Amino acid sequence: MNEYLACGIIYILFLLFSYGFYAGSIKLKTPVFFVLSLIYFFGIYFYFDLLSQLHHYLRDHQFYIEFGHADLLLIMLMLFCYLNGFIVLMAVLYKRWKLKIPE
Repeated sequence: MNEYLACGIIYILFLLFSYGFYAGSIKLKTPVFFVLSLIYFFGIYFYFDLLSQLHHYLRDHQFYIEFGHADLLLIMLMLFCYLNGFIVLMAVLYKRWKLKIPE
């Protein structure tokens, strides 16, 4: 049961990170926004890489969180977070279009 709690905490932290991206990128100029968007998606990858390394470290020290064979639950959560990231990016682009942010 602790794997679902761990996934919930991981997802809540991701949502906080995504809200920070959303709130911070609406008023940025276009080149800075483009770079920040790339950093956002690379950040998602490195966030889950860090979580995978943490999972292996905890497993080596006898603290087990069962994410399934080959960390399948963690991989599925990462794909779900990427999907949410694209939705957030589309929401930011729509909001910037409505506000007519200058180049």
